[in-house]
Amino acid sequence: YGGEDDAAANERRMREDAERYAGMSPDALESELIARAGALRAEGKLDTTKLREFARGVAPFMSAAEQQRLRQLIDMLDRV
Repeated sequence: YGGEDDAAANERRMREDAERYAGMSPDALESELIARAGALRAEGKLDTTKLREFARGVAPFMSAAEQQRLRQLIDMLDRV
């Protein structure tokens, strides 16, 4: 990445991802999530236990509806 350090490269990628996903419908986002999760699972890199730990850590900062949706998404990833 032309001499970018890891932090700058990560920030740039996150910004690009946010821009790409901002215009997507919820159904399109869910499809993208499933596709990426399938690829990660195939590589042995999808760990829903760690996702559940993360969800517990961020729960105090989320509404009840957001917490429920996050749990639903993680449950969905368990089935990918």
